[in-house]
Amino acid sequence: MAAQIGVKGILGGDYNYQRFIFNANKRFYASQFGFTDAVFESGVQFGKVPYPLMIIHRANQTYSYQLNSYNLMNSMEFMSDKYTSLLLQHSFNGFFLNKIPLLKKLDLREIASVKVLYGKVDASNRYTKDFDTTPKHPSEPQLFSLNRGAYVEGSVGLSNIFKILRVDLVRRFTYLDNPGVSSWGVRAKIGVDF
Repeated sequence: MAAQIGVKGILGGDYNYQRFIFNANKRFYASQFGFTDAVFESGVQFGKVPYPLMIIHRANQTYSYQLNSYNLMNSMEFMSDKYTSLLLQHSFNGFFLNKIPLLKKLDLREIASVKVLYGKVDASNRYTKDFDTTPKHPSEPQLFSLNRGAYVEGSVGLSNIFKILRVDLVRRFTYLDNPGVSSWGVRAKIGVDF
């Protein structure tokens, strides 16, 4: 659990707010079918703050796959003052590819994941920005709340390529009408799988 507190007037603070984030993760083993890593996170922020001080969800705009970020979300695309997220990643540990004789020698591992994020922006925090609408000036950021439903993305991939590389095909399932988003992407990660 993490907490963050802002106090107006102390160390130059302009706003009073409290933010609490709870995070839990667990690995579930499924015998010869591999294992699933689950990460649950929930957060809430109290106090009236402008949009830059709200909870900005972790977006990844690189070609590197990041497990705890949303790989097809744009930077500062979504923010909330309360949210819940669930990440599920299943590693099949070669359950399918090890049955194909030539591929078995490569020791490739199949991975599938899904990430779900649900959040809200209270009316009290909409005073500095009209969320979910096109900005009046081109220099203003395009910001969205998650009030229309959950953000969902999933991926399938191969790991243990040359013993160090993972490549994923990522698909974004919701909020496809937001400007500048991609519904498909390819991400890679260098690291050793255990």
